[in-house]
Formats: sequence, C-alpha cells, structure tokens
Amino acid sequence: MMSLADVAAALGLSKSTISRVIAGKGNFSEQTRNRVLEYIAHYDYRPNVNAQRLATNKTGNIGVVMPVDAFLSVNTFFQVCLMGICQEAVEHNYDIVVTSATEKDITYLRRLVSQRSVDGVILMRSLVQDMCMNYLSETAVPFVVIGSVPDEAVMQVDVAHAKACEELTARLLETTGKPVGVILGSMHYIVNLNRRKGCKEAARKAGADLTGKVISDVFTKESVDGAVDRLLAQSAGTLVCGDDQIGLTVLGYLDERGILAGKDIRLASFYDNPALKHRSVTAIEVDDMALGALAVEKLVGRLDGKYVSDRKPGYLINYRASTGEFGGA
Repeated sequence: MMSLADVAAALGLSKSTISRVIAGKGNFSEQTRNRVLEYIAHYDYRPNVNAQRLATNKTGNIGVVMPVDAFLSVNTFFQVCLMGICQEAVEHNYDIVVTSATEKDITYLRRLVSQRSVDGVILMRSLVQDMCMNYLSETAVPFVVIGSVPDEAVMQVDVAHAKACEELTARLLETTGKPVGVILGSMHYIVNLNRRKGCKEAARKAGADLTGKVISDVFTKESVDGAVDRLLAQSAGTLVCGDDQIGLTVLGYLDERGILAGKDIRLASFYDNPALKHRSVTAIEVDDMALGALAVEKLVGRLDGKYVSDRKPGYLINYRASTGEFGGA
C-alpha cells in the first residue's frame, strides 16, 4: 500500500502539494499537476479515504429519508430515484445511509444527525407540515428536498407537476365529449396539491366544470373503488389518477366490473409505472433516476460550498406523456 508520504518522497514534493493536486484545489503549476496525476495513475495510488475524512471532519455519508409507505407501495418512484441517488453519490465518493420517517415520527433522522453520521440529507418527499425539513433547518444540517416547497431558501429539485398535469388534463378535455373525473391521494403531500392545481387550471381555461369531479385524500382500495363509483355515476368518460398506485387500483376495480380501459372508458395517470405501459393508459413520464442524481449533485455542491439556492426553472426535471391513446409527446 503506497502512502501519501511515499508519493511525495518519490516526486520530491510536499504532502500538502500532493493533496491539493488530488483534490484539484490550491495553486500549483500544470507541470506539477501532470507529474502527480501520471505517477499516481501508474502506481494505482488511492488516497486513504478515512484519513481524508478525519482531516476534513466529514463522514463521507449522505442520509436519504424515505417515507415509510415507500417500502410497501407499488409506486416505483422511490426505488428508482434511490438508484439515481446511489449512482451519483459514488461519483462524488459518498456513501448512502437510508432511513425512514413518517409525518409525525422522525426518530431515525434525529439519530443520524445527533450522532453526526451524515454530512447532509436528501428528503424524498415534501409535506405541507414537514417535521423533517423543520428539524434540519433548525439544526443547520445541509439538505435538499425532492419536491417543491414554498420556502425559496430551501434547496429543492422537482418535476413541473402542476404544468404537466395541466397539459395532460387539457389534452383529455379537448378530446372527450364526456366529463373528466380526477382521483388524488393525500393533500398533506405538496405534490398532490400541485397536481390538483394543474388539472383545475386546465379546466378553468377550457371552461369545463370539475365541481364534484375532483376527489382527493383517497388512500385505500375501498376509497378508490368508491371514488370510481361516484365519478361513473356522474357519467365520467375519463378517469385521471393522481399516481400509479391509484391507477393500478382503478384498473383492478374496472376489471372486476368488466369495464375495459381504453374502450369503455379512458384512463390516465399523473405518474407512470411499468405495469401501466401494458394497458391503455396515458401517463406522465418522469426520469426518476435523473431526479435522484440531481438531488445529490445539488447537495454535494452545497457541501463543497459551491451552491447558491435559487428557484430558477433549471431546477425542474423534464416530463412527457407516455405512449397511450395520444401517443408520445
């Protein structure tokens, strides 16, 4: 095992110079930089990560807080987004520590922070009343939210949910002669507030009446089935689902009743799922891995002192309507 001192002695340079070259920081000539990089590449020298972390007072860990229900849901967003987080973290020499939290219990997050087990945190969901975000703000721990929050001082990355849902709903309203019904999840989640905002804006612009046709805070199969019954009773020709879990539950209920999606009724979802691709469902596609990678990029930038918080459009990830009744967008 070659040490930093060995490299310095072989090249006749100080250890601090070698460290600066490897880190890409400080002043040194291009000739010195090339000598060091060529030498360590030839001898496959790898810095002692633990020693570096001790010297910088960093753990080399990023905490990721997933909602408890993410482990039980058919929604693939959290799992795929986590893959993007892990891959990007490796590129920046960070390890990922995954924990969970509920709306009212952040015990595991408190433990990570109090024991100084992480340098920063990624929150994978934004809530209207967010204990995790409030706690991290109070403790001055660098963090990024995957989602949208009103506080412009909070670092955040998200999809343009309101705009995406508005555009999809507008397309549905343009091509149907029957009412459109919308089924959404918990209004405690900011993402669902944005989805509702988008579909209502589309209805306003189209002069369509969605009164009584936007049903929210739907959680269980029974509540989804009940919402479908209510909307069918209002002659809804299109059912728009707030996410893929609701969409799959609606598909199951329609199958039970012998109603064919894409033939007897139109079905759309504000979030995609591989299982929906095999059915006649139009859905909004999001690059979940890219969203996770961007969260790491922003957080690492903050940890390195390179990031200034902003709310410019660049913090949004693109989306598109997946193949379905309308084709690709």
